[in-house]
Amino acid sequence: MKLLTLGIVFVFSLSVFAEGEGKMKDSPEMFGERKEKALEHITTRINALTEAKTCISAAQDANALKECNKSAHQKMMAARKNFRDDRKAFKEKMKGMKGMKGMHGKGKGKGPMADDAAGEEMTEE
Repeated sequence: MKLLTLGIVFVFSLSVFAEGEGKMKDSPEMFGERKEKALEHITTRINALTEAKTCISAAQDANALKECNKSAHQKMMAARKNFRDDRKAFKEKMKGMKGMKGMHGKGKGKGPMADDAAGEEMTEE
């Protein structure tokens, strides 16, 4: 049951992460990188769940089941830490990119388009 709960939490955390990134206007290269990382994280979680299922199926007593759950929990926590580290590195990379300042969804009028609009006035001649 814990494993199922952890799996559901990971799926929702991934969807929240994807929603936050949808606000960024990034290049196709960045999209490819994000997509690759997302698939890598999903594969890691699937593998951990598959291993847990195999272990639980082979368990002969309560102690073996306990060890399976403990091992699965450790693997999922390691996957979560890896996901967080990758997300943090991605955000840092985005902060460091030129022309991407203000595209982190932290308020209105802070993106590159707002900078252009603020510096130009609409005049008709």
